[in-house]
Amino acid sequence: MATMMWSLERSDWDSVEVVELALRVLEGCFLLHPQSTALAHQHNAIQVLMNILSTRGVLEQGACLDALISLMVDSSSNQMVP
Repeated sequence: MATMMWSLERSDWDSVEVVELALRVLEGCFLLHPQSTALAHQHNAIQVLMNILSTRGVLEQGACLDALISLMVDSSSNQMVP
């Protein structure tokens, strides 16, 4: 736990690492908390994620794609209805 706390308090993190971590947390929120997904749609998160996808580096793009997929998986328009 102390090691984890130390790593979270590091002030020398590259912005790439911070963005990637934030996107991974966001991905988890979308997968585990339906209200987060609803809020993301309400606040046009897909447009923001698409902007990140088109302007950032490889690490952020990978995390961004994962977040986008997790956001769209639970979207009612993407659900198969029998």
